[in-house]
Amino acid sequence: MRAALLGLAAFFLTACAPRAADPVPQARYATAGEVIATYSRPGASLRDAEGRDSQRVTIWYPAAQGVEATPRLIGSEPTPFFISGEAADDAPFAQGAKRLPLIVVSHGFGGSARQLAWLGTALAREGYVVVAVDHPGNNGFDDRTPEGALLYWERSDDLRHAIDAVLADPEWGPRIDPERTGAVGYSMGWASVLIQLGVRPDRAAFAAHCRRAPDAALCAPTVSDGDFGTANRTEVLNASEAIRASVATEFDARRDDRLDAALLIAPALGPVLSRADLAQVSAPILILQGDRDTTTPAAENARAFSEALPNDRLVILEGVEHTAFLGLCGMAARVRYAPLCGGAVPREETHRRVIEEAVSFFGEALSRP
Repeated sequence: MRAALLGLAAFFLTACAPRAADPVPQARYATAGEVIATYSRPGASLRDAEGRDSQRVTIWYPAAQGVEATPRLIGSEPTPFFISGEAADDAPFAQGAKRLPLIVVSHGFGGSARQLAWLGTALAREGYVVVAVDHPGNNGFDDRTPEGALLYWERSDDLRHAIDAVLADPEWGPRIDPERTGAVGYSMGWASVLIQLGVRPDRAAFAAHCRRAPDAALCAPTVSDGDFGTANRTEVLNASEAIRASVATEFDARRDDRLDAALLIAPALGPVLSRADLAQVSAPILILQGDRDTTTPAAENARAFSEALPNDRLVILEGVEHTAFLGLCGMAARVRYAPLCGGAVPREETHRRVIEEAVSFFGEALSRP
């Protein structure tokens, strides 16, 4: 875990008593497998610190019986920072599991696929192939870059390329039903999924937002991070012809008609996404939002999106903060990253509720007619 993760909450826009968690219902498969793969991603070198035109994805899937799952850690034993679900490394695929629905996952700003493993592995045990992207230049395992922070629209294309790659992969393509594809987005990943659903940033709304909040991360003249220090926005966005070509597409439509449903958690970028485009999204959407989220407040994000979307359901989770959707905090995180580990509701309870909602939602939205 990187120190700059503390900036996760600050990046975007500048009580009920806890109860014992109910047991999660028995899943269809006992264990999730995990494979980490790297696929070509043309243009990723614009953001990747090492100039690689590729992206890393984590794939979770139903594993064969008898394999042993181990905790998914961020950090190392004996004092990991976060614990995020369990899976069996490179396990054989479950026998009889063929042509399963696909779910693609987008993490929050500076986060990682591993932070959402608690949800991805749960969905895999329910019979989904789950593909979670580590967004180039903007994830918690590689060095981050100012381009990774500023070229936010490229994250949506990461998801499209990930879907293309796994469907074309001779190992994974035959195991996936391409007619049943869902998406999960957390925080900034929420916006990445919406953009992939065809919701464009709105030029006028963007300009108005920056007039109201000139120091907000999407508007401020500089961007800072522990990896690259402080960079001038204008200089970064004009650094090369290739970057300028990407910038020219910021407000383009990126609709991917393969997405049939989306689970969106603690959404961001509410003030700048097109309300007209939101009204045209026909796919079913489930929105989960904590009522104590001060990082992406519901009024200008989740509730605003819900009012505009024609086919959504908004669930407000009482006592839940923005960081409750990360992995479980180990002792090292409680010491070093204490702001990421608080909350009135036990994180296990929040995870249980999200898993329950996700399984029910995708079970209906991605079922065969």
